Amino acid sequence: MNTRNARIDVQRLIAEVAARHNILLKPDDAAFALVTMNQLVLEELVERVEARIGGSLAAFEASTKSAERRAARLFADEVEHSGARIRQQIESDIGDASLKARKLLEQVAGAHRRLLSARMTAIAIIAALVLCLVAFWAGARASPLVERWKMISPR
Repeated sequence: MNTRNARIDVQRLIAEVAARHNILLKPDDAAFALVTMNQLVLEELVERVEARIGGSLAAFEASTKSAERRAARLFADEVEHSGARIRQQIESDIGDASLKARKLLEQVAGAHRRLLSARMTAIAIIAALVLCLVAFWAGARASPLVERWKMISPR
């Protein structure tokens, strides 16, 4: 704020003093010299306060920027660590799921082997029965031939 360029409206002051206190001042009155001195002192004080406030604001802005950088670094570190923990958990879950899938595949393969074994056993039993039946049938058919053979063949 540049208060040095702002000058006092002397006519307004004369009118205001006259209205409030019934005292008539002239523009060259010594009271205006005191007002001017007061104004100059106030302007200097305002400039000092402005300079201090400006310095405080600059320090505050620097502190804020530093805090923002630190917060951003901490946030980035936390995001990185969280990502690593999530990745480890996912890898662990994938490993667990893989193990469970492997066990299920082994169970399915075992069931398939048992089913295949049962089928093969059933086929073997049926084949054995068929062979037995064929042997009995062949034996029964061959029995009259053997009897004939025994009659024909010399001993």
